[in-house]
Amino acid sequence: MGEEARGSPKTVSSKYRGLPLTCLQLTDNFRSQGKIVQWVNATFKPMFPEADDPEIGAISYAQSVAFKDETIAQAVQHHSFLPEDRQASQQRVVELARQALEDFNRPDHKHPVAILVRARSHLLDVTQLLQRAGIPCRAVELVPLHQRPYV
Repeated sequence: MGEEARGSPKTVSSKYRGLPLTCLQLTDNFRSQGKIVQWVNATFKPMFPEADDPEIGAISYAQSVAFKDETIAQAVQHHSFLPEDRQASQQRVVELARQALEDFNRPDHKHPVAILVRARSHLLDVTQLLQRAGIPCRAVELVPLHQRPYV
């Protein structure tokens, strides 16, 4: 067996059309402030395998580094409710939105408050709820992935 045939089956060519390729690990998160990046790293790292394994499609988690400084003590809050607690959850969403706007509605914040929902179907309920409470809001990026153009 020739020397090249004994190489690891996981080895991938490092050239494209004769040009050498370099694998890059992108780490900087330019969008989120430091506390959000820390939360994402801490939350998602345990959900991924420790090491990459191309044979089974395993990809390890690549931690991000915040480009922006930490701006607030607690950047992420999680509030969950049982489906039968609809009225309580709606009331809490309004309370949290009002509190967040009081805390973060400053001239130096372009987009002071964001609400993430579990499914797009929840957005209509949340936006209507906030509008009824007199809280201005808008829902963005609502085009389903299967309707977006390929890159």
